[in-house]
Amino acid sequence: MTAQERIAEASIRMTVAQFIGQDLGQVSETADFSEDLGMDSLDRLELMAAVEKEYDVTLSDQELSSVSNMRELIRALAAAPAGRPQ
Repeated sequence: MTAQERIAEASIRMTVAQFIGQDLGQVSETADFSEDLGMDSLDRLELMAAVEKEYDVTLSDQELSSVSNMRELIRALAAAPAGRPQ
């Protein structure tokens, strides 16, 4: 993993930690949103909207519904096209 990838991952983890009101240490790369972080489906949708806004990306409906942990979120953001539809 490059330094830039590590910085991006740390930034995403920080965004998620702030969103759910937990310490950064609770949000590991392998943290499952439901099991480890106590998020329900509405929390996940709200998180995805916040992440899209924060990083100026658009995630597909399939990605929005399938992302269930930090590793998947990091991968989805890395592959997402920049910019959001107007």
